Amino acid sequence: MSVVEEQLSLCRELCEDLAGELKAEGLRGKTVTLKLKNVVFEVKTRACTLPCAVATADEIYAVTKDLLRTEIDNVNDKKPQQKSIVGFLQQGTSGPS
Repeated sequence: MSVVEEQLSLCRELCEDLAGELKAEGLRGKTVTLKLKNVVFEVKTRACTLPCAVATADEIYAVTKDLLRTEIDNVNDKKPQQKSIVGFLQQGTSGPS
């Protein structure tokens, strides 16, 4: 199983847990939020507001899977130039000359 498949599998499990909690409370939601933490503990939050409320694992997973795949693709598409530009901007002076 690849790392991506493992992440999607964990995402599915979490969606099933959430759907169970929603069902037990009789709740539904229109905004699905994915919160990610990387190995250096940087946190990213991505959300999608839907036209109608959802509550099942399949409905929630359909949205979170797309959000997660977008983040995975963004990490895989980063180019070294982007890193060097960020590094350059961070090394700039803090005030006007």
